[in-house]
Amino acid sequence: MRDIRKLVGILCLLVGIGCFSFTLQEVVDYEMADREYEVLEDTVAEETETGFTVDWDALLAQNDDIIGWLCMGPDIRYPVVRGIDNRYYLRRGIDKEYNRNGALFLDCHNSGFSDDHAIIYGHHMKSGAMFGQLDLYQEAAYAKMYPIVTLYTPEKTITYRIFCAILTTDGSWAYQIIGDSDPDMKAYLEQCKKEALYWDATVNVSEEDSVLSLSTCVGRSGGTRRLVVQAVQIKE
Repeated sequence: MRDIRKLVGILCLLVGIGCFSFTLQEVVDYEMADREYEVLEDTVAEETETGFTVDWDALLAQNDDIIGWLCMGPDIRYPVVRGIDNRYYLRRGIDKEYNRNGALFLDCHNSGFSDDHAIIYGHHMKSGAMFGQLDLYQEAAYAKMYPIVTLYTPEKTITYRIFCAILTTDGSWAYQIIGDSDPDMKAYLEQCKKEALYWDATVNVSEEDSVLSLSTCVGRSGGTRRLVVQAVQIKE
């Protein structure tokens, strides 16, 4: 009996060491992933009192899948890529190597940001990185505080204003890709208004506008619940 108890004790110790090692590896992975994007921003981007600038030649030399740089709220500052599918950048950084944070990426079915409805995906990281703070936009008050989304591209700067947030599931109606001048846009916006957590009536949105959706996971890891924050392009 004593031998059995001793064996059980050893097994529990090994399991504990294994769990600790796994947790430690997670921490290291998070730190390395966050650091990669910090170094990138320090190298190719600069935020000053007059605005945000990107060295596009240097950035595109690293990866020509990069199509923009997204800025919103106090801390979300990341390049945006478009991959061959919607899985490639789930666990790859902009250098196309393993990165626990993955990358922000445009839906592969979008032709670009000129579509009536374009979607950018990002992980909801425990560290707060990527779209780890997007869930704050479930509250209308926070969206009022930080209403602007700015998308820098090699060709131009596009500015959006947040008008709603939606809780939905992976692959739902909210992920409908709508091309340029698509008649489906009116019905899509009506559904958004019906399902929204809030809808900012002070923001003008119509089927003539371009809408950007920002999507991330909510709830337990590996679940199907999604948060979609939507912003309308501000016309020049």
